[in-house]
Amino acid sequence: MKILVTTLLIVLSHISSAQGLKYNVGRIATEEEIKAWDVTQDPSGNELPLGSGTAEQGMVTYRESCANCHGADGVGDSAPRLTGFLRIYPIDTWDKIYRTMPLSITNPGIPEKKLHPDETYALTAYILYINGMAAENDILNNYNLAEVRIPDPQLTR
Repeated sequence: MKILVTTLLIVLSHISSAQGLKYNVGRIATEEEIKAWDVTQDPSGNELPLGSGTAEQGMVTYRESCANCHGADGVGDSAPRLTGFLRIYPIDTWDKIYRTMPLSITNPGIPEKKLHPDETYALTAYILYINGMAAENDILNNYNLAEVRIPDPQLTR
């Protein structure tokens, strides 16, 4: 038992000392980069930026910036499909789009450009539209997004 405890202590001390290693990879994020990513959206939508959009507007942005990866009709290509599976709260979809899309082809995980809130509302409306949950001209905005609910298929059977 003493040998096991001693071995465990030696292993743990080596692991903890590895935390101080420097690999000279990457760089420290700028304050601007941190601020852009350090946004939390609660389900009430209180922190949503001003903006609005329709599915009709979102279709244009989708074709220009999203269809290449998500497929022409949102059925998936090299990125996840956008039809058939939606989160119960569309505010989560809005948040995911706003924080991470569109991804860069040359730098995976790094947005090519930050979408404007209006583009993000329009894209969210478009995703609702292609899933049959919104009309083409329904206006989605910072005031009504938190009120939209996706029916849970488990509860509608």
